[in-house]
Amino acid sequence: MTRPEIGALPLPVRRAPDWVDAALAVLAAVLAVAVLVSADVAAIDPALHRASVTAVVITAVGAAGTGLRRRRPLLGLALVAVAAFVVSGGSYFTGVLPYLTMLALYSVAAHGTRREAVIGLALVVVAFIALRGAGVPDLAVIDVATSAAICVAVVAVGDTVRQRRAHQRDLLAAAGVRADIASRQAVVEERLRIARELHDVVAHSMSLIAVQAGVGAHLLRGDPDAAERALVVIAETSRRALVQTRSVVGLLRGGDDASPSVPGLVSLETLVQGVREAGLSVDVRIDGTRRDVPAVVDLAAYRVVQEALTNAVRHAPDHPVTVRITYAPTALRVVVGAAGTGERADVPPTAPGYGLLGLRERARAVGGSLTAGATADGGFQVCADLPTGEDPP
Repeated sequence: MTRPEIGALPLPVRRAPDWVDAALAVLAAVLAVAVLVSADVAAIDPALHRASVTAVVITAVGAAGTGLRRRRPLLGLALVAVAAFVVSGGSYFTGVLPYLTMLALYSVAAHGTRREAVIGLALVVVAFIALRGAGVPDLAVIDVATSAAICVAVVAVGDTVRQRRAHQRDLLAAAGVRADIASRQAVVEERLRIARELHDVVAHSMSLIAVQAGVGAHLLRGDPDAAERALVVIAETSRRALVQTRSVVGLLRGGDDASPSVPGLVSLETLVQGVREAGLSVDVRIDGTRRDVPAVVDLAAYRVVQEALTNAVRHAPDHPVTVRITYAPTALRVVVGAAGTGERADVPPTAPGYGLLGLRERARAVGGSLTAGATADGGFQVCADLPTGEDPP
């Protein structure tokens, strides 16, 4: 089965393993505590207190909140922001907590919802305003405004990343749907192709067998030699049908070693001879110079002749049939006509039955067309025009 071709798939959205978040939490806590404990607060700001156990614990817990950046980003932001607010309000050195707050705010915008991002932004801005109102040293109005602007920019970047990831997920989902549809369509087309092959093989062979079985039963006592010939035709037809059926079944296996024999116009004489042995008068005419044609066109032409002869054996076994193959420069025309009685029969222009429908599908599949209908003398004719490509050299 031919594998369906689909458009290029977007790269999948990769998620880092959970241990990365745990490692980030530990690293952030260790870094925050180390900066707090080792800082020379007297040189930084004489108003700051030296690190206490309470400040160390609050700093560690708050910094560890960054580990919730994907699972519970808003909670992680709350831990970091509250820790920074408490430490700063207690006149302790905040160290890296403000930077971790920005990281947590970005995580809310990138991994949470837009509503959570707005809540997180409001939480951080309110915390800055509260610190300014509490009289934290060196926190002027311009500092609060600048910090708020930075927070807005961080949220905007995170929201852009979130939208990009959502778009990638949508693309992956759509690509998956397209791939599934293409696969299903390929399966349906393959089933139809195999169904056409089975119909063409079985219907033709069973029609010949049925006719010859009837002849043999009728002549069994009166003309044993003729009955024996009918049985020989049945045996040969059965063997050919078995070989072709095995070839079609080989398509179902789909293995690389499967190489079913595909019939073509080179087997036309064998096909016609089998029908002649069934008692049908068939005249074959070849117009133009024989040449190799594409395999799909060759098979389609063979199946047109086979189905038309099958219908003739089934419905008009006493009427002579003419098979005409015309090699045109860029096309192959196949005409199979059964002579009539001289009066136009009341036959619909499009005869029912899966066989002719399958032939029309074959013709369309190679870019050609097929017509079938009654002739002026009451007979029936099938005509297929199958393009073969450019002019032969």
